[in-house]
Amino acid sequence: MAKGHWTRRKLADDAIVSDGVIGKILSGKPVHNATLMKVLDTLQVDIESIVGDSGVITHAPDRSPDHLGAYEFSEVEHLVGSYFGYRRRYDRGHGIYRSFFSITWDDKDAHLTFIETQIVRRRGANKVTATHSGPVSISRQHRTVHLITQTHGSVRLITLVQPAMGDTDFRGVVLTQHEVMPQPGLSYFVPGISPLYLRKLSTPLTHVDAVSRCGTINAADTEYESVDEELCLIERGYVSLAFHGRDGN
Repeated sequence: MAKGHWTRRKLADDAIVSDGVIGKILSGKPVHNATLMKVLDTLQVDIESIVGDSGVITHAPDRSPDHLGAYEFSEVEHLVGSYFGYRRRYDRGHGIYRSFFSITWDDKDAHLTFIETQIVRRRGANKVTATHSGPVSISRQHRTVHLITQTHGSVRLITLVQPAMGDTDFRGVVLTQHEVMPQPGLSYFVPGISPLYLRKLSTPLTHVDAVSRCGTINAADTEYESVDEELCLIERGYVSLAFHGRDGN
């Protein structure tokens, strides 16, 4: 840096990384490979001059496996964060269900991972906490994000559209299995589908506080009107055929 008359701030700006990233590199702390490569390219440093005898960089991998989309951390870093998720009730009642999503980067396996926390009421039992979790798949071609849960042969699929420029929220659809009870003592499962809106939290919440807000919200809730409007837009734009005839229309 000194030979090239670089300042820490100028290097960060030219490499399009944060000043904190440059600080990590200078102090010997690990950074993702794609980020390191951007800095080295800016400095015009030959990568072979800094690798060890093994010929590889010892930093954490930063590209997801091919079957998840082969995306790099630098491409998806803006998706990391906490979200409240909103969907319709599968029984098509008037309530909206709110859950809590956390999207993080798994350094060990080099991909995004998600955890959704719900509060559910089991038949004949009190409300309990339930979770869905798994790796995040991203399609470069379609700009879609897929959150898939597979448990004991059951599959739940969430398909989201990546946020547009300047936006932080996801919009999409969740497809799962919904239990129907036409009469006491008789039940069966059918496909359950709902629009899904993920609103990113600008202010961090503790896990306890976030989970305490999970559950059904109704018209009296301050978020209900704005969330209902978002879900209506998603219904018309993404799942209009599935919801054709909703509420008698």
